[in-house]
Amino acid sequence: MSPLTRKSLADCKTAGLYRAWKGQLFIQDQRVGDLALRSPFCGTIPAQLPAKLEARYVVAVSDLRKKLPAVAFGKKNYANDEVHSQGILFSLYEVEVLNQNELRVDRLTERLKEKDLALVRYLNERGLFILLTSSALAKEKGKTEAGSRLEALLS
Repeated sequence: MSPLTRKSLADCKTAGLYRAWKGQLFIQDQRVGDLALRSPFCGTIPAQLPAKLEARYVVAVSDLRKKLPAVAFGKKNYANDEVHSQGILFSLYEVEVLNQNELRVDRLTERLKEKDLALVRYLNERGLFILLTSSALAKEKGKTEAGSRLEALLS
């Protein structure tokens, strides 16, 4: 599915969270679930994502932190869900589970959090799609998060 076009600000405010993309997530040719990337801000996603998204690599979050700018992992750094660093634009999206059977996605979230891992897909446009848990992103001091959910970083 191609990125959605810009909507008017009034449309965004009435809709709540804007769905920038929706499709199916696969790992090793196994369908994990139907997902959507959501943001409170209108716009397009920075890269073309296919409707069938195959996550190809499992990477330790600590390794990603060594290779990517630190600001990409600070949730408070995202103004309008975007941050620029070292000439790279990073966009942060909440992941919404669309299918009725969420058990596979829940298990995936649990495993990614327990082992501090992320799923990575290199995109044709020289970008990255990174699926990680919200616990992998640096929190603001004094704030705690009850549970962990999936987030998507795109560059």
